[in-house]
Amino acid sequence: MCDITMALMATSIAVGAAGSMYQADAQAKAAKYQAQVNEQNAILAQRRAKDAMDRGQIEEARKKEEGSKLESLQKASFAAANIDMSYGSPLDVIIASGIAADQDAAIIRMNAERESDDFMTQSRNFMGQAGMDRASASNARTAGMYSTAGTILNGGANMGKYHAEVYP
Repeated sequence: MCDITMALMATSIAVGAAGSMYQADAQAKAAKYQAQVNEQNAILAQRRAKDAMDRGQIEEARKKEEGSKLESLQKASFAAANIDMSYGSPLDVIIASGIAADQDAAIIRMNAERESDDFMTQSRNFMGQAGMDRASASNARTAGMYSTAGTILNGGANMGKYHAEVYP
């Protein structure tokens, strides 16, 4: 009877130890997967940052082109009306239109830079989280080894205690 009990205890120890290792391995794999997901999200955020800057540059150029066209249209209109554009209100209108176009272009550029910066911050956050996830994977494996060792040592101690009780 004692041999059966000892065999069952040894089996219980082995199953508990294996369970600890499998659980740790599953946690480590999940953390590694999450790290990969976060790294991919970081790459996507970087692409979005570049896209924001590219779109901003295109919109900024478009706004400047609109300003140039408006200035040309205004000059043509003043010339057709035989109005001197070198001073007074006509010159003020042309200058004000140019300033407004430049301000709009600058706002477009600043907004694109802000959007890009937001995406780069997001990318850095994802990379930081990926690092934390990799650390969690490593810690899960280490914790699994300690848990397994604890299961084996505790089980061995219980077997020794049982053996001492049965065979005093």
